[in-house]
Amino acid sequence: MMEPETSKLFVSFWHLCLDNLPIGQFCHRLISAEDTRALIAQARQEENLHCVSHDDLLAPYCERSLNRHRELREILKSQYGIDITLKDFFSDAGAEGQSLYSVTPLQIAQVQQNQKLLVITCSYEWSGVKGGIEKEMEVPLDSIQFHLFEIDNLEC
Repeated sequence: MMEPETSKLFVSFWHLCLDNLPIGQFCHRLISAEDTRALIAQARQEENLHCVSHDDLLAPYCERSLNRHRELREILKSQYGIDITLKDFFSDAGAEGQSLYSVTPLQIAQVQQNQKLLVITCSYEWSGVKGGIEKEMEVPLDSIQFHLFEIDNLEC
């Protein structure tokens, strides 16, 4: 008897590209934080979690993107119990015990049968001046959304 095929889950923060979407019909829906946590936990357990990034998080010129990633990961973990690490966004192409890490590019994620794409988005708002120091932007918790793209459920 054949075992059911497991489903790959690609996760991206903020970004989506045309290469990610199939030609034809697909489903885009918002899911809850609880459903997101369960989806990521299942994919991790099945070793089918693939976090992808539009930015080269290892490059010195992408330090701002790296900090935004860190900020969103910390909020997801502390507020929703969703544990995504920076290492989840890396691939190891090393050989013979040598590690050679690179960021897994967004373009490899393709929505197909048994392949879903989860795009986690948020907004930023200016936090103003506190204690004489101008603060940067902050993420309002109610702005975080979980967008699931898939083709195996056309009844959105």
